[in-house]
Amino acid sequence: MAVMTDEDQESVKRRLVRADSRFYLVYPKNRSAPYRVLWFKLGSQNSLTSRSCKVDILPRGTLNIPDVPSSRIRDIQGVPVAPLLVLLCLKLQAWDHHGAAPQHWYRSKQPADERDIGELLDIAIRAKENIAKESWIPWLFVRQAEERVPKYVASMPTREKWKKIGLTFVTPAYSPCK
Repeated sequence: MAVMTDEDQESVKRRLVRADSRFYLVYPKNRSAPYRVLWFKLGSQNSLTSRSCKVDILPRGTLNIPDVPSSRIRDIQGVPVAPLLVLLCLKLQAWDHHGAAPQHWYRSKQPADERDIGELLDIAIRAKENIAKESWIPWLFVRQAEERVPKYVASMPTREKWKKIGLTFVTPAYSPCK
């Protein structure tokens, strides 16, 4: 979740937990850490197959989050949230970075990233989202997403879904530093 506020992350997490019972906090692996990990229960509360999704609160200026005009920020439970296509592109960026990481524990995050990206893609298609309607999104941010899509499609057969939301496939620009 990309939060468009300067409020500290722990305050946002507590506010979400108070506002919606589907959010909950757990201790991190390092129980002495000064933060808690936020999770969101997906699907029906009574479902035997329910699963949860870890929620990262990303403040402005983190991980290449573009500046979002106030008219494009959604208010969810009193929390200002970035638009869906920005979230999808950020998740695709995380998937790419996790896969390129030398640490096994980062690479092991890719299956969860793939599930999340699949769900975000489906939501974006149902909502008739299209990158062409979002001309405010910086060109470089879109270009970087378009460079990641072919790599993602190579492992997850989602080519038609990306086309439906207007993300075309481009060959990454040549870089002598690899």
